[in-house]
Amino acid sequence: MPSSEAPPSKPAGFGRRLGAMLYDSLLVIAILAVTGYVATALNGFKPVHGALWQSLLFVEAFAYFAWSWCTTGQTIGMMAWRLRAVSTKPKLTLDEASYRVMAALVSFLCFGLGFFWMFFDKQNRTWSDLMSNTKILHEPKVATA
Repeated sequence: MPSSEAPPSKPAGFGRRLGAMLYDSLLVIAILAVTGYVATALNGFKPVHGALWQSLLFVEAFAYFAWSWCTTGQTIGMMAWRLRAVSTKPKLTLDEASYRVMAALVSFLCFGLGFFWMFFDKQNRTWSDLMSNTKILHEPKVATA
């Protein structure tokens, strides 16, 4: 009789993280495109730009990641690749999610160095993991009877 216990989770690898990031990037681009269309339509189909506009787009992207991590520990991309963000607390806090986003931005500005840091860390941690004191785990598929 197969065991109903799930095998232990292990740190997420490069390929799975990259796959989840690509999925989430497509989703965030779609969300921002809809916002852009609505804002442009409300502006008489003239271009929308400026600091307030950029801030709105940033807040939307931040809200997607923070809400996902704080509620389920997973974004839609992470669900598809069976990844979960975990903390020492039962759920990630808004502070931890904020640190993850800020570290990801810094990493992006440094040409992805923070993401590639996982190749030098024995626990596969990125700058986002280190800065937020969280980790991304791969949850293997649970065998069903």
